[in-house]
Amino acid sequence: MSARRRPLRRHNELPLYLQIRDDIMARIDGGELAPGGRLESEPELARLYGVGRPTVRQAIDVLRREGLVATRRGSGTFVAAGHRRVSLLGFDGLTPSLRAQGIEPIDTVVRSAYEPPPFSTLTVSDPEWWIVERVRTLSGAESRPLCVETDAFNLEWCPDAAELFEQSGSASVVLDEGYGYATAYCDVATRAERAAAVGVSEQLQVDDDAPVLVMERLNWTAANQPIHAVRFVVATDHVPVVERFTNPRIRSSS
Repeated sequence: MSARRRPLRRHNELPLYLQIRDDIMARIDGGELAPGGRLESEPELARLYGVGRPTVRQAIDVLRREGLVATRRGSGTFVAAGHRRVSLLGFDGLTPSLRAQGIEPIDTVVRSAYEPPPFSTLTVSDPEWWIVERVRTLSGAESRPLCVETDAFNLEWCPDAAELFEQSGSASVVLDEGYGYATAYCDVATRAERAAAVGVSEQLQVDDDAPVLVMERLNWTAANQPIHAVRFVVATDHVPVVERFTNPRIRSSS
């Protein structure tokens, strides 16, 4: 049995079964529970969290309805083998989000240039940017492309971005390890488009009329420096985009 999880917040407005669901999901996302891995039994989970079995059943039922686990009669509850999801808003970046699920992305660089980010909704005022556009494919048997990601680095704050990115292939490494920047907040704009309208039909291997999600994101430091921008064009019928937002007023209650 796993080590005891963090204690549940008994006076939190969030119901106990949802706190358990969140904790199990964190274990899945963090790789502690791998696809196909078996969860503890109901009695074990009840002891683990200090709750009754009905509360555990509620949590498992939510995870089952979300497609994250599957229960096999007489065998137990297991992490869904096909569990894959993408977060585009995590401050750690897309690559760490995928690797936490045991997914190693395969990248093909399409082009790089000294030009502003390809935004149509958000705006940037700084004149000098370096961009790199790549097609990102999930490793495994099904090698269909996931998204076209275009990263843009503000050369005023990241003058050696091109060289650092060529060495690491990671925007987060360029920002965090190369310059010590942490994203304090971001502006985000999303819209639905036809694949042909944004020129990604061939790259994503979809029909011209296939719907795609376009997300523009501008990352800022605490000193209000626009250091990095990124545009994702995602084929969401391949892997769902799932985001989690924490309500500080509720989650910080004791």
